[in-house]
Amino acid sequence: MIYKLLYNNFIILKLYIDFAEVYASEDGKDKRGQDFVKAWCKAMNANRFDQVIKSK
Repeated sequence: MIYKLLYNNFIILKLYIDFAEVYASEDGKDKRGQDFVKAWCKAMNANRFDQVIKSK
């Protein structure tokens, strides 16, 4: 059980390190801005009440 806990924490830590490397690179400032705008638009559009809901 401890092995699973340590392994899962390692995967999460590696994910954070990968994100940090991408945003710390030379063109990371541009990428960070683009990613923020995409996430902001996605969040704002998800909260709209005037969109038509597609039924399955």
